[in-house]
Amino acid sequence: MRTPEFLNRFRRDEDGIISIELLFAVPILLWTLMSTMIYFDAFKAQTVSTRAALTVADMISREEQSLSPAYLNGTRNLLRTLSSVDDDPDFRLTIFRFRDAQNDVVINWGERRGYNQDLTQNELDQLFNDGRIPPMSDGEVGILLETSTMYRPIANTAFLGPLSNGGTDANDEIEFTTFTIIKPRYSPAVCFDPTPNDLDNGDTVC
Repeated sequence: MRTPEFLNRFRRDEDGIISIELLFAVPILLWTLMSTMIYFDAFKAQTVSTRAALTVADMISREEQSLSPAYLNGTRNLLRTLSSVDDDPDFRLTIFRFRDAQNDVVINWGERRGYNQDLTQNELDQLFNDGRIPPMSDGEVGILLETSTMYRPIANTAFLGPLSNGGTDANDEIEFTTFTIIKPRYSPAVCFDPTPNDLDNGDTVC
């Protein structure tokens, strides 16, 4: 039985194949391009956040005078300027020392701007047990700076999960957190004076 001629023509006709292929390819290409742009922007924001935290930690490590509440407020403003992705970044500063005889670390003092609470001794002990505190000599002081900045991507964040070391919230914001430990550079300790206008009240902690 012979196939009708119009069916043979239909089988051999390739007109429109490229248009159909393009119809499938263009959305995939556009999605790939947009995904690359979103991921690059998020990675850039994370890198800026990390560099800002390192800059602030290095600045604090160079201080030879006691820090004050005004200094810490200014530090938050500096972090806001450097990070540029969050208008209200948080940081938590903890000064601790190592005790060789007890093989532990103890908090000397801590201050925060934006965090819900200061770092507790139990939390510091856990960091020490987990090996996140570097080796230190007896009595040596360490500076721990933690920061948290929120980043809102320009589109859906479903594929940005690996970049978020803090988590995401209901508004699709990504939290970038940093954890920096550094030693004082020019003095044996970093001190804090809550009332710098009254130098004789003895409330400075180191």
